[in-house]
Amino acid sequence: MGVKKRVKAQSKFFYTRTWTKDVDQAFMNCLAWEADRGRAQSDANRPNLTALGFAQRAVNVYAHWDHGLDFYESKLGLLRKRYEAFGKLLHNPGFTWDVETNTVRATSAEWATLVGDIPFANAYRWRGEKKWGLLCTIFIGENVEDLDRERLEHNAAGDGEGDGSYGDDDDGVVFLGMKDGNEPHDVVDLVSSEGEN
Repeated sequence: MGVKKRVKAQSKFFYTRTWTKDVDQAFMNCLAWEADRGRAQSDANRPNLTALGFAQRAVNVYAHWDHGLDFYESKLGLLRKRYEAFGKLLHNPGFTWDVETNTVRATSAEWATLVGDIPFANAYRWRGEKKWGLLCTIFIGENVEDLDRERLEHNAAGDGEGDGSYGDDDDGVVFLGMKDGNEPHDVVDLVSSEGEN
């Protein structure tokens, strides 16, 4: 019997020391805001440079960086991997996702097949894609809530708290100054929702 290879935590697939969960959320918020205005990242071969440029400027200000567009194209590529891998898993009959607990289930034999067939599947070995609705908005211009539930089989929409919708994160921070439907600023304007009406 061979030695079992340990699967790393989901966060190790998505984040680095500098590309944190908060930076990732801000980047996704920018892309989703742009997608809602008709600038989705629907072409896998050519990113929407208007949307990506907006996200670049906003996240550079937010994180105090000076990264170029190539850096953000690589981060967009990682988001696309997440979207494509989890989408393929959702359509696999041997895979189930409990949206409420964000847990996934498949037998060991099914996982061995899934990992062989779907690049990046190991990122979802223990947990589902909490940001599934946001990824759908970014890449197809529609949130999962608006799509045919039968076609996707699962829906990541929740109660608005930590469900992957843009505009706020799990800590109650509003990104891009999008309170009350305002247009975002050209740069990220973080506004704490604590103590404000």
